[in-house]
Amino acid sequence: MKIRTFILIFTVLILVTLCGCSNENDSITIKGDVYSISMTQLTLRELSLEDSDIEPLKNMVNLTSLILIHNQISDISVLAELTNLTELYLGFNQIKDISALAGLKNLKNLQLDNNPIQDISAVAGLTNLTVLNLTGNPSFPDSQISDISVLAGLTNLEELYLAHNKISDVSVLTGLTNLTALYLIDNPLSEGQIEELGQALPDTKIFTEITDFFAGN
Repeated sequence: MKIRTFILIFTVLILVTLCGCSNENDSITIKGDVYSISMTQLTLRELSLEDSDIEPLKNMVNLTSLILIHNQISDISVLAELTNLTELYLGFNQIKDISALAGLKNLKNLQLDNNPIQDISAVAGLTNLTVLNLTGNPSFPDSQISDISVLAGLTNLEELYLAHNKISDVSVLTGLTNLTALYLIDNPLSEGQIEELGQALPDTKIFTEITDFFAGN
């Protein structure tokens, strides 16, 4: 009887120990802070995060909103499996390659402003987007967007930010009839191009100068 009791107690202790180990896998640690992997929203802004710091984010598959603005991130490949994301804020980092975002089909709001991005082909299939921010950074004159042809299929877009880039052809935007606001400040576009775009998108407020922006706010 005593042996059975001992075995039972020993078994319970083992189970408790195993449960304790399991709980460790229910969270991640970033910069000393612990976050449950069951979280759906996470903000990690202005923490000087580097690529190695965000490696644990690959386990946060329940996230629907993630804010990583104002950090020092260049590699976002760990975000590729976060397919539940509907909002992703990556502004003010050092990101050049956004191919990891191609499979995030549930995204509705994607903020990529102030990164040295040139190739935006990865957003072509993100057809649920309603807000897309691709504002360039004048500090990266050799790393600005010029080809926006992939945006033609993003017909659900309502707000599109393309300021401070090297875009010289906006004809592909004429089919984005759901746009309410289009930001084209500081791009090499002629008045004729803007006028033609305005005729195609009569319900869209088109900002081409800084003064237009302040007048509209």
